[in-house]
Amino acid sequence: MDPVDKAIEDLKRNPRRFRSARGYERLLNLLRDGHAPDAVKGFLRGDSEFVGDVLWVVCELEHVKPYVSEAVLHISDSDKGTAAYALEVVFRGSHDGAELRTALECLNSSHVAVCEHVVRVLSGQGLARLRRILQATGWSWAIELADASSGGWLPREMVEELLSDKQARQVLGAVLATLAIEKSASAMKVLQNSEQAWIREYAAWLQEMQA
Repeated sequence: MDPVDKAIEDLKRNPRRFRSARGYERLLNLLRDGHAPDAVKGFLRGDSEFVGDVLWVVCELEHVKPYVSEAVLHISDSDKGTAAYALEVVFRGSHDGAELRTALECLNSSHVAVCEHVVRVLSGQGLARLRRILQATGWSWAIELADASSGGWLPREMVEELLSDKQARQVLGAVLATLAIEKSASAMKVLQNSEQAWIREYAAWLQEMQA
């Protein structure tokens, strides 16, 4: 039996023992070593309560694109961790406009903890990736935002407008402000002065990380 298949079977048979025996770390190492991911993808197409744990494994991989179509199935999961990891896979690995539109629209109803995770993910991916995501959606406003942000920093008023809009646009505004902090002293203040409590909390975390 393929070792990835066996690991997934072990997880299904006894999830508690799988965790205590460092099964997730073993699964991660197998995937990093190039073993076929078919069993993982099949598991992610199901609705096990441990899907979030397997998505965590996927997020630890350098290349997550092979798992995007399965991750999309879980971006609205009621479990915050599962939803956050699923969205991370999509925003890191997808180049499909429909998938990216679905993920962005999902943010409008996501828990704020999920939104904060996505801000960290997209900020870590950099401005070029963010602009590609915006352009891929095909939405006129997103394409305009991608064009306007080509220099790395939007006018403060535009960012503040994003931060007071729907939750998906709040996420984009927070990402743009984060990416601009090194170039603009006012970027952090925009986050700190946001009307949204979750953005202010994110700003506090960000400032602590940079201290």
